[in-house]
Amino acid sequence: SDDEVKTSLSVVQDHCRDTQNTDLALDDEESLNFATFKRILGLITFYTHVDEEHVLAHFFWAKTDCFELTPRMASLLMERCFQRKASPGASVLDQVIQNNDFLKVCYNARVIDKNGRTGLPYSALSLLFIAVVKKMPELVAARAKVRTGIRGHKPTNKKHAVPQAWSVPVAIRGLAGRTEL
Repeated sequence: SDDEVKTSLSVVQDHCRDTQNTDLALDDEESLNFATFKRILGLITFYTHVDEEHVLAHFFWAKTDCFELTPRMASLLMERCFQRKASPGASVLDQVIQNNDFLKVCYNARVIDKNGRTGLPYSALSLLFIAVVKKMPELVAARAKVRTGIRGHKPTNKKHAVPQAWSVPVAIRGLAGRTEL
């Protein structure tokens, strides 16, 4: 319970405040059993008011250097940065981000600088977007390979269907979905 946790923490609180991080001698290879991990995760989410999904995504990122955008984070990104609203019966993540949308976000974030001193010119950002969209099939495949290795599964040589959007010319195609975003 909450009171038990506070009592347990108060016993060691002063000692922990006086201890340097280098004095802890934590082993990177140490592990927790699942029950202890779930309990600690529950306490973190309770006290920080951060959803478990986001905490786990950050643990995953810290351990693997592979950033995972949760569905809620992706939706917020689409709604707040790209000013998109979900259509009735459809997800906001189904909408495609075009080059112009990307440039608007860069402008609002003050990334654009026509002289290239404090940011990048429109042309460079536009070329960056086009290059990323053009390489998206390879980027998605590389990400899938990394994620497969992290999970401990052996990669298969199975050919996946190429999404319909990837057959559209790069100048027209944009970014769609959580993985491409």
